[in-house]
Amino acid sequence: MKAFIWISELGSALITCVAFAMGFNSVHNALMYLQTGNDLDEAERLIEQAHTMFSVAAVCGVIFLVLFSLKAFKRLGKATETAIKDAEAYS
Repeated sequence: MKAFIWISELGSALITCVAFAMGFNSVHNALMYLQTGNDLDEAERLIEQAHTMFSVAAVCGVIFLVLFSLKAFKRLGKATETAIKDAEAYS
């Protein structure tokens, strides 16, 4: 189960990074088409593609954030338990 969560977390982080890069590249290319006034249909297609990539990045980013937060809270809980046990042992 830990391996599945780790792979899911890593995969969602990787997909988020790639989707953002592809989205920004599409926006840049669309901007170049719009500035030159050439092939406005291609610019519109690139903007739609960028919107799709940013949507994918947002979804995968939320998945990464949830998995990472769960892992962090779990570790925080274990650290708190250990600190309480240590404090009780010394008193």
